[in-house]
Amino acid sequence: MSPSALPNRKTDINDGGPFSTACIGLNWNFPDGDEVTRRAILQQHLDYTKGLLYFCGHDPRAPETMRREMLAWGWPQDEYVQTGHWTPQLYIREARRMVGAYVMTSHDIETNRIESDTIGPGSYRADSHLVQRIVHDGFVRNEGNPNDLTPGHSVHEVPYRAITPKQAECDNLLATFCVWASHMAFASIRMEPVFMILSEGAGIAAAHAAEADLAVQYSPYVKLLPALRERNQLLKIADVEPA
Repeated sequence: MSPSALPNRKTDINDGGPFSTACIGLNWNFPDGDEVTRRAILQQHLDYTKGLLYFCGHDPRAPETMRREMLAWGWPQDEYVQTGHWTPQLYIREARRMVGAYVMTSHDIETNRIESDTIGPGSYRADSHLVQRIVHDGFVRNEGNPNDLTPGHSVHEVPYRAITPKQAECDNLLATFCVWASHMAFASIRMEPVFMILSEGAGIAAAHAAEADLAVQYSPYVKLLPALRERNQLLKIADVEPA
């Protein structure tokens, strides 16, 4: 953990390193879990994180410098007052994803970066937290972080087809978070600025579909592309001709 300074004497500690704030493997049952299951998973995460911080600040096996630094911190007294100064909600980065018209994979974010019906760009590297902790050849190993295996930041485009469902299943839905993507592709797309970009384009496409009384799958891209460019979207695709 690396506490970094933020305004108002606060910090935002992210997971980092082989053993940190990540509760590896405790989240698998969340997507399909009922309310009781999800509350239990939240409590497991709270217990783990609080226990880790307490260990770092009090256990004699921890270095004295670590204990002294940890005890200089406390809960944010002006936040989450009703829930013990801890958030009552987990940050869900990835769970269910739509099965739609076009699936994005690692090829789309690493090689085939320009799409014929792009709705917006992404640029973050495929970044995922650890998936599981295993014992292999007598050693404890963490598995699932692709940072050392994938290229760095590079611009790629998300196609309109990746946010549309199959028309036979639904013709009036655009999904800008649960896009149709593999785990590796979603590990890049899942950044908040990308979701905002996709949502802006989805709103324009939905308006065009409603005006023409069309299923969202047939929203005229020839109208969408110039509208995106008017809003200063940085797209590599060449202009399309009216169909």
